[in-house]
Amino acid sequence: MFQRFGVGARSAIERAWALATRAGAAYVEPAHLLEALSAAADSSFCGLLERFAVPPAEIRQAVSANTRGEVRTAAGGTIFSRATRRVFEYAVEEADRLGDREIGTRHFLLALLREGERAGGAPGVLLREGLDFERVRRGLTHEREGAGEPAVDRAFAAYLEALERRVQRIEAEGQQRLERLERRCERLEALLRAVLDGRGGPDES
Repeated sequence: MFQRFGVGARSAIERAWALATRAGAAYVEPAHLLEALSAAADSSFCGLLERFAVPPAEIRQAVSANTRGEVRTAAGGTIFSRATRRVFEYAVEEADRLGDREIGTRHFLLALLREGERAGGAPGVLLREGLDFERVRRGLTHEREGAGEPAVDRAFAAYLEALERRVQRIEAEGQQRLERLERRCERLEALLRAVLDGRGGPDES
């Protein structure tokens, strides 16, 4: 599994392991991974958080209470919890779904959101901050599709956009001409009414 993990993903796992080890925890939990990910300001994970208007510092602060909580000294060494292993599996699945060979920290965001929806816990803080699994996945899917567009498709899209702007401009000009014509008709109507009112009816005196 870990052969496909990129440098950023592996670094996050190492930092999560270090956090759990320093705390004397028996397991590396999703909270440790989430804290480690949100501390890497230049990662795609933090970039995604900021794109969805979620400050990474707030996530880190929210989960740090969980990682500094109850200490369970690991007699046989710190190992990955079942929930964390599940997050890794989710990350692989999400990378496959997106067509990505390498697993990066952005796949961890999707995986943690899935875990948060499934079991709550520390990853649930992402949901409470307003992140939505399907919305993030759609954003990544559209991003990848956009990056993979052939040049002819991009050119055609640009042509359609320019054509739409031209149509909008013509519509605006047509609306202005129509308004001018309506004003002229109103003036002519007022003039005709004034002429008819001035002519009046037959004198009965």
